[in-house]
Amino acid sequence: TLRANDIEQVSLGLETAEANPLALADLRDYVRLCAQTSKQIVLHELINNRYDGRPYGWPELEIVLLVARLAVLKKINLLVNAAPLRLDQAYDHLTASNKQRTVIITQRVGIESGLIKAAQGLGKELFAQQGPSAEEALFTFLKGKLAAWNAELAGYEPLAKTGTYPGLSEIQTGLSSLHKFVAETDSVRFLKRFVENRDELRDLADDVHDLHGFYTNQRHSWEQLRAAVDALAQNRLQLEAQAQAGPALARMEDILAAPHPYNLLQEVADLSYTARSVNDQLVADARGPVVAEIQNWIATVTDELDKAGADASLCKTATGELAKLLSTAAQATSIAHIAQARQTAEDAYDRALSAIERAQLPPSKPDNPAPDDPTPDVPKPPLPPAKKRRIVEARKLWPAGFIETPADVESFLSRLRAELETALAANQKVQIK
Repeated sequence: TLRANDIEQVSLGLETAEANPLALADLRDYVRLCAQTSKQIVLHELINNRYDGRPYGWPELEIVLLVARLAVLKKINLLVNAAPLRLDQAYDHLTASNKQRTVIITQRVGIESGLIKAAQGLGKELFAQQGPSAEEALFTFLKGKLAAWNAELAGYEPLAKTGTYPGLSEIQTGLSSLHKFVAETDSVRFLKRFVENRDELRDLADDVHDLHGFYTNQRHSWEQLRAAVDALAQNRLQLEAQAQAGPALARMEDILAAPHPYNLLQEVADLSYTARSVNDQLVADARGPVVAEIQNWIATVTDELDKAGADASLCKTATGELAKLLSTAAQATSIAHIAQARQTAEDAYDRALSAIERAQLPPSKPDNPAPDDPTPDVPKPPLPPAKKRRIVEARKLWPAGFIETPADVESFLSRLRAELETALAANQKVQIK
């Protein structure tokens, strides 16, 4: 009886002779009279002081069964320590003698028709669907709808807690608000609370609608926005100097920081196109010269390796780092990373040339030469004499700052010419920086 989930089925069962309808009516009348005189009914006393002795003499479990049927039919309330006793937890309290002393029985107040209509109307407003007119069916309908909201919000909460998705405050407030509804088991208390909290539920309905739309339809757009801002932020300084791209990036960041960005996401496509177009051009303008310069350095190193007749190991060492930096510059989307690749490549270029120069130095003779090897040496073609490299840093030739007059031009060129002629006179090759 306590596990019954269909009140109509229980009601039909009471019409049979086995259900003892006269005894049930007597118990209902007694509960009503006690309610009118404000007399408290304790289950243990009901059994032992009223129905156990004359003129009734009813068996204890028959009395308990009558109480259970009235509780399932929501004609009475069962209380323990002034708190409602749930039917799925009532068996031990109804059947164990020591626990029967803690169970209080009260008459259940019927629900007004006005409350039913008010709950129906609010339910239609919130869910676009009017619930049944019967108390228990309406309770089941509305509680089911709110439980669905609760499950939906609970599903969004883990993502929102990561800090990269919006709505955490609304989700947690909604879950807290819904708890008092989904945990309620009494239909009268539920319906009263449902109507009394109409404004809170209307606000919650708006939040659920926005959150459902975001996490169901807009989440992909949000993730694309975050990815776009992360990529563009690499070149923030350059983009902020652009008339259209700077404000576009700022607006995208404002949308990400907005507490309720749902209606703003429609702007993202145009903003992203504007900022990305400028960014792509800036990156291409920065990448082109750097890639060309590193390619020239690789070509120069390769040419020097050929002239020196370098072995495979030296060729791999001298060009390997430059090749990796060329790939980095060609693929990087950050202007700062492209510039860094260029600077690192210049250092690698100098190291490669130095390694080639060291390889061309004649080997030092050992202090104790080994005996002559009877095996004849295979003659190798002579390599051209290697020229020593001389680095000329043009900037250091004019430390004064600006060149402003024809006389300054002549003075600078004279210094540069002298450096170049000195190097050539010493049979050196010049690298200008």
